[in-house]
Amino acid sequence: MGYHGGRVTSEFGVYATDFQTRSARSAAFCTASDPAGKLDLVIRNGEDVLFSGTLAEFAGLHSNPQSLLTVGGGQWKEGASATFTFSVTLDISADNPYMGCVSTAGLAWYAA
Repeated sequence: MGYHGGRVTSEFGVYATDFQTRSARSAAFCTASDPAGKLDLVIRNGEDVLFSGTLAEFAGLHSNPQSLLTVGGGQWKEGASATFTFSVTLDISADNPYMGCVSTAGLAWYAA
């Protein structure tokens, strides 16, 4: 991803939108109250880990532009680039109550 705006940005980041820990699309046999609490999320910029926790934690901490996960610490300049990797895995401790569960979240990028 590269920033190609017409001016220098001092803030760049990502946040979760429309988060649902248990979507209506979940199967009837999904009985877990917080399925996203077992979805491990790691966000990297190259080799640097920007976030490591669960999808539920990410959505709770970073749910709007005011609480976004900031990338670059205000060091973004015109022409800057980065490679982001999002990894989502199901925690090994998730058992039968998590079968058939669906969690949803959108990701929004913000630059100012």
